[in-house]
Amino acid sequence: MKPNVINFIDFNRVNTLLEGFNKSTGFVTAILDLEGNVLSKSGWRSICTNFHRVNPKTNRNCIISDTKLSTTKKDNDYNIYKCHNGLYDVSVPIMIDDEHIANLFTGQFFFEEPNISFFQEQAKKYGFEEQSYIKALKEVPIVTESQVKDIIKYLLNITHIIIDLTIDKIEQENSRILLESSLESPIDILILAIDKDYNYLYFNQTHKASMKISYNADVEVGKCIFDYMTSKDDILRIKENYDKALSGVSHTTLEQYGNLDVRPYETVFNPIKDKNENIIGVTAYARDVSKRIRSEKALEKSKNLAQEYLDIAGVMIIVLDKNGVVTLINKKGCEIIGLNESDIVGKNWFDNYLPKDVVQSSKEQFDNMWKNDHPFAKEYESTILNAHGEERYISWHNSILYDSNKNIIGVLSSGEDITEISITNEKLKESEKRYRELINNTKAGIMIHASDTSIMSFNKRAQKLLGLTSDELTGKTAASSNFHFVNSDYNKIKYEDYPVNIIIQNRSTLKNYILGIKHIHDDKVIWVSVNGVPLFNDDGSIKEIVISFIDISDEKIKQDEITYLSNHDFLTDLYNRRFFVEKYSELDKLTYYPLAIMMADVNGLKIINDAFGHDVGDIALQKVAQILEKSCRKQDIVCRIGGDEFAIILPNITEEELEKINESIRIESKKDNVENVTLSLATGHEIKIPGSKESLDEILKAAENHMYRHKLSEGVSIRNNAIKAILKTLTNKYQEERIHSAKVSQLCKRIGEELELKEEEIKELELAGMYHDIGKISIPDAILNKPGKLTQEEYNIIKTHSEISYQILRAADEYSDLAIHALYHHERWDGLGYPSRKKGEDIPLFSRIICIVDAFEAMTAERVYKEKMSEEAAVKEIIRCSGTQFDERLARIFVEKVLMKEWIIS
Repeated sequence: MKPNVINFIDFNRVNTLLEGFNKSTGFVTAILDLEGNVLSKSGWRSICTNFHRVNPKTNRNCIISDTKLSTTKKDNDYNIYKCHNGLYDVSVPIMIDDEHIANLFTGQFFFEEPNISFFQEQAKKYGFEEQSYIKALKEVPIVTESQVKDIIKYLLNITHIIIDLTIDKIEQENSRILLESSLESPIDILILAIDKDYNYLYFNQTHKASMKISYNADVEVGKCIFDYMTSKDDILRIKENYDKALSGVSHTTLEQYGNLDVRPYETVFNPIKDKNENIIGVTAYARDVSKRIRSEKALEKSKNLAQEYLDIAGVMIIVLDKNGVVTLINKKGCEIIGLNESDIVGKNWFDNYLPKDVVQSSKEQFDNMWKNDHPFAKEYESTILNAHGEERYISWHNSILYDSNKNIIGVLSSGEDITEISITNEKLKESEKRYRELINNTKAGIMIHASDTSIMSFNKRAQKLLGLTSDELTGKTAASSNFHFVNSDYNKIKYEDYPVNIIIQNRSTLKNYILGIKHIHDDKVIWVSVNGVPLFNDDGSIKEIVISFIDISDEKIKQDEITYLSNHDFLTDLYNRRFFVEKYSELDKLTYYPLAIMMADVNGLKIINDAFGHDVGDIALQKVAQILEKSCRKQDIVCRIGGDEFAIILPNITEEELEKINESIRIESKKDNVENVTLSLATGHEIKIPGSKESLDEILKAAENHMYRHKLSEGVSIRNNAIKAILKTLTNKYQEERIHSAKVSQLCKRIGEELELKEEEIKELELAGMYHDIGKISIPDAILNKPGKLTQEEYNIIKTHSEISYQILRAADEYSDLAIHALYHHERWDGLGYPSRKKGEDIPLFSRIICIVDAFEAMTAERVYKEKMSEEAAVKEIIRCSGTQFDERLARIFVEKVLMKEWIIS
């Protein structure tokens, strides 16, 4: 593979493909060369383009990632690399002819919730505006290994498409070079092409040299040919021939051209047509026939002379006596032998002019001829030797010469030199043999039909593609039951739409006609591209139809995959927004009225995502998709048009049927749940009836309005119930958390009572203590249950639970005030806590209370990773950390008033 093969990648088509991939999957893409340079990209995250790739230091990390991915071993299907900037990248190698030329890249995602603190430190370290940087961070998706593997499957298919496109382009370039080389190879043929304005499109070197000799002109592509011709008569004649070809008439002329050097040329003019059969120019093939004309004149003179002597032109005439001695030979015979008449006459024919291996047998046949009872060979063919030792093949016509007494005195033979014809025939036979081998070994199936569609001949490839034996094809017509052709929807096509019938009906060429061949023996379908051409008799009737077809099954499968991806949502397998818009336009007709649009939105999806992660949220979306498909009719089109938004097109439906579907959705939703959270959908619909003129946007808006009213009416209670379900899941899963939450809640309540808070404030503090650790639902089991010391990375993950608690509680109205208390319950009085390093009374009161109680309960409880402390030891630790970790005033109230212990400073 040449090093510049990457230049053959069609980036315009590839970019379109990758942009479609990005829009349909949300995954970013790029193509990197083997040095890590970015050749193409689509959909890159703003955190990379606006921050990491801008700062010189973080950009160096990007370059390291690009280089690492580009230099991975080509034996891997794909490679995953975590960039020093914190994001994961994936590369799939692009291989052409076993050569690793580039990599198809995706990435800029996380496999788990990112450590906000790490990126906050990044922002400070590299001078990024923190709020914008964290906002860009939250746009980065969190994916699973399963998702990545699925995407990699699609990327591998895309690399195969890129490889196929590149190889096609390389082959096209090689074909172009071969064509130009072919046009330049004949040194005695002038080849040129002009456009409709007589400007050069192409010329070979032979034509260029001829114009220099004839007109002393140095021709250039793009210039008018008449600008170089210095003879007005030549211009008039050549223009007349070009105009004739531009009118569509191919013709041949024999005319003289030139000014400085005048020569006769035999020229063939043909029109050039584009793919729409419009004439766009002319080709001319010319040959200098000076030598041929001179030869023809000499031959004519020679023939006349031979006619004068022997009345026979162009054949060898010899007379042999009874001994086989030459007694007469004509001029043609001398030419063939290559000697003068005097050098031949008197010599024995057999001994001097026949190959040695046939001399004896030829003499025996000649001697037998003198016997009256032996048959005489009047015509035969044999080989002779000329004076140069070359074999010539002669076709003989023989006559016996008699004297006046009827005695045989010799043999008169006229011989035609058919050496060239014989060689040509042998070459023709060899050519026919090679042609048959080529036809039988070509990738294209080839069939020839008679005008009644009966099959006259076919090659082996046609048999294989059709799945039929020779007997099942020979003599059969297109109407035979052996043939079963289908369209792209796998429906049997009509007989009149068979390729041979289309050609007969239109009496014209058929190009790139796509159909499926369904095999009658194994029910297999082969997809082919068919081309065909009719051949006509002199009277204009169709003589034969030649059809060729190639297997495009792989291309069809790839195209079907791309079409499927472009029309479907990769997560739920429902149709996507693009298909929704197209299908609505297709069905927005009176035939399908009443036509309804139903909108559906998943209630509480954000809470599920925050609590259990996007993987569980994805499961919820998949279950919702199943509920909608189960509740709708077969003719309804269910689509996912956004994150948690679904739209359904319902043709020919009544209001009563819509209500039944709504009720079915409500019932089916209640039957299913995700992590104890019952699924719930808000729905709304709008119906378009005959006479309505609303656009799709207007119909959608109305349906959305109905849906949002439904969502508002039920959303609060659904979100509140979801919070309770999440806490139940957490405490059911971890008994220690249930005990911990209950104890913290009661101790917080008692501190509130000692602080003489209002009753509603005490109730809020009690709930805050109960829900403060709800964010631990998202922490992996392996970390929460780890018996040993946590690593720094694991500790950083644990620290995220307060922020997750905030996200979960903030989503529900009933618990929204508790979100702040949970968020800051690990802040320290001295400002060294997390997540925001708040200090002193900047920390909310309830968060400071939970901080003390949470620490005390954790110290005195049984845990897998530590031994239980006594209450006295825990009190000493509370006192020791007062003024640094804890608010001393609140700590003293807790120790003295709630625990009823003495405040003793060691």
